Amino acid sequence: RGSANSLQAGGRIEEILSRQYEDPLLVDADDGYDPAVPDHGPMALPSGRGTIEWEVDDDFPVVNAKRITVTVRAPTHGLSGGAFAYDYVKARDLR
Repeated sequence: RGSANSLQAGGRIEEILSRQYEDPLLVDADDGYDPAVPDHGPMALPSGRGTIEWEVDDDFPVVNAKRITVTVRAPTHGLSGGAFAYDYVKARDLR
């Protein structure tokens, strides 16, 4: 079950990161950085056995880049379960 959730989360992360720089799902909705209060989500994983959410921080670590912290939460036997956070940087295409 854990490996299936990891694959589904990885697929969702790839989908998020493949979006255009100005896509609404990559907007820093609260104009700040607090992964405990994410800008987007939670969204259910296709299996229904976990969620994914993400926080966006504009112009970090440099101007024209976004830090995207993705948190994947998986229930464990009906409890709140574990959470894993992944940090990514997406740069604006300046061509």
